[in-house]
Amino acid sequence: MLFAILTPILPFLVLAIALLFLKEWLRSRGGKGAVGEFIVGRMLATLGPGYEVLNDLTFVSDGDSTQIDHVVVSTKGVFLIETKNFSGLLFGRANESHWTQVAGRTRRKFQNPLRQNYKHVRFMADNLQVKESAIVPMVVFLGGVEFPKGRPEGVYSPRELVEAIGSASDARLNNAQTFAIQRRLQEMGATTAAKSAQHLANLDSRLERRT
Repeated sequence: MLFAILTPILPFLVLAIALLFLKEWLRSRGGKGAVGEFIVGRMLATLGPGYEVLNDLTFVSDGDSTQIDHVVVSTKGVFLIETKNFSGLLFGRANESHWTQVAGRTRRKFQNPLRQNYKHVRFMADNLQVKESAIVPMVVFLGGVEFPKGRPEGVYSPRELVEAIGSASDARLNNAQTFAIQRRLQEMGATTAAKSAQHLANLDSRLERRT
């Protein structure tokens, strides 16, 4: 009897549960990050011909690892983009190791993304045969954040990010170099389950060393 009553509404119950889980995931840090990376990736795709956009790259070399949200390759350079989907007020300077986010009554510290991106630059230069002078690190914040004490140089909104890349005028690479870099990125940077597991293990290890 109960089964007969539930059968017609079972699909709606499953959908309601799925939507509830989706809502909670979107509110989580991982969900916000994934949404932010998707939005920025879509906006970078509007750059058009002459710009190769690669998203979600993970590199592992000699036990070390790094994950890069977006890379744009063109004759104007290799643009490394770290994406943050935050809300509220942000306080931090370019030379500080950590910044502070204030959202309502919540305060939390997080790693300075400019310094985080500098590690990506060094990794690219050391492992992918790219001159450091040809690499342009950039950080993009979504979520309408504000910097009450001033926004550090190198930090952009999504619209500013695309405009800055598109308006860059100095040629840092030739066509042969951009093709070779794209190929190496595609070969070495493809994210796999094993790479992701290694990267998470490395992050946990670094955290333990700090505590």
